[in-house]
Amino acid sequence: MIAFVFSLFPVQNRVVFINFNGRGFGCNPKYIALEMLREQVAAELIWFVHNLNEPLPSGIKKVKWGSLLFYYELATAKVIVTNVKNALPFYKRENQYLVQTWHGSNAYKYVEKEVENQLSPQYIAGSKENSALTDLFISDSPTTSQWYRDSFWCKCEILESGMPRNDILQNGTVKDKERILSSFDLSVDDKVILYAPTFRDDGSMNCYNIKFSKVLSALSEKWPGKWYLLLRLHPNVHNSIKIEPEIADRIINAAEYGDAQELIFASDCLITDYSSICNDFMMMDKPVFLFTSDYEEYAHRGRGLKSNYDELPMPKNKTNQELVETIKKFDEKEYRKAIGKYKNKYFGIADGKASERVVQRIKKMLV
Repeated sequence: MIAFVFSLFPVQNRVVFINFNGRGFGCNPKYIALEMLREQVAAELIWFVHNLNEPLPSGIKKVKWGSLLFYYELATAKVIVTNVKNALPFYKRENQYLVQTWHGSNAYKYVEKEVENQLSPQYIAGSKENSALTDLFISDSPTTSQWYRDSFWCKCEILESGMPRNDILQNGTVKDKERILSSFDLSVDDKVILYAPTFRDDGSMNCYNIKFSKVLSALSEKWPGKWYLLLRLHPNVHNSIKIEPEIADRIINAAEYGDAQELIFASDCLITDYSSICNDFMMMDKPVFLFTSDYEEYAHRGRGLKSNYDELPMPKNKTNQELVETIKKFDEKEYRKAIGKYKNKYFGIADGKASERVVQRIKKMLV
């Protein structure tokens, strides 16, 4: 009823941004918004948040998710930019445009239509509705575009622009790294490993049983210096994991940091499992270490893994000992050679100009 009432108001020259339904300033919408600010695009910029204390750049207005103002801004925005596929509480009109950026490419897990029978009917209905209303989908390659066509019920225009959120991986500066690390009381002289695993559909936590003390010791042996670990659990993982008391001061919870791409840019290496975050690290040729203690179970149950995961050119370490040995034996020259072949096959546009291309297209919508 609220959405219908506000749909009677005229559409205004504004752009609203949705990052995981009200999360902080991050992902593809962030970099599109920043580019619009840089270009001084003549439009009001609105960011939906759950937490009104969320810091945002000057020039972007915060609106609380689910508030009356939220419904009004959504109903009267000229352009809606989102990175998730769910039904939105508004009646889309002919002079409104929905831009879907999604939040990754070259995924290793089956998603959307690929596992339609395993996802809730409510999610599937919302995703289909979102696709039907979408005017523009952002892609980084012909492969990703075809994936959207095949698995996302996508029939709209697709812009092969690259992923805006990856622009920082090419354009980031030393000052950016200083700013990011200072958020954790770290400096550019400190060495940082990011641990960013994905979630398990059954809520299992045993898969995160890493001996971080041994990992940090192995890293210090391989690359001398004091290492810190940024812990970035998936938002779907609500439980904490065990941290050895003797290294608690070197483990930093980065779960609430708004922009994962900034963490990727500022970190020296990564531990993950089945998350496509490893693609972002490979873009920068940074070391990626996989910890996959539940590989057989994960690969063949639930949503499962695609064949491109098995092609990843790095060891799938199933035990802590294997992980430690892989770190100690890491050969940068061989690693770069191996991931180079993988990137040539699977990676798309990553030249630091994706945000510019997307904003150029959005400006045409605002005319």
